[in-house]
Amino acid sequence: MKRQGSGSIVNVTSGALMGLEGMGAYGATKGAVASLTYSWAAENAGTGIRVNAVSPVGASHMQEQRKQYQGGNPSTEPPAEANAPVLCYLLSDLAAEINGQIIRTVGRSLLLIAHPGVALPVLDDEWTVESIARAFETDLKARQFPSGILGMVTEVVGEANQL
Repeated sequence: MKRQGSGSIVNVTSGALMGLEGMGAYGATKGAVASLTYSWAAENAGTGIRVNAVSPVGASHMQEQRKQYQGGNPSTEPPAEANAPVLCYLLSDLAAEINGQIIRTVGRSLLLIAHPGVALPVLDDEWTVESIARAFETDLKARQFPSGILGMVTEVVGEANQL
């Protein structure tokens, strides 16, 4: 790819990278894939090589086994093939300007998974246990991020459906 000055790498991760009950080790490996995607995208910026990832949603044997184990209902997810358009797009020249992104489709929604980042800080001259507690009782209380993909996706997709 470097010799030809262009190319597209599409990694496969999972929403479990954001946390999924009972799937800690699996989620950790998918978080590693996300980090690899961000790193490779940064390393290849300006070379014509772009690196992205998909976080597919689709009926699979693994999902069926997990739902059976957890006592849930059989999967109502779309077939795995429903993810093909996202992969085809990312591999095509139409996505020439897309780099370092994780794309997920859930039903009618097309989502970008946010990169890990640092939120706006709360400032104090010196941090003590008490001042940290005050920060979490005030400014940081409403800025905490939800834990796990289920809470995040429900919140985001719900807001999108109201548009």
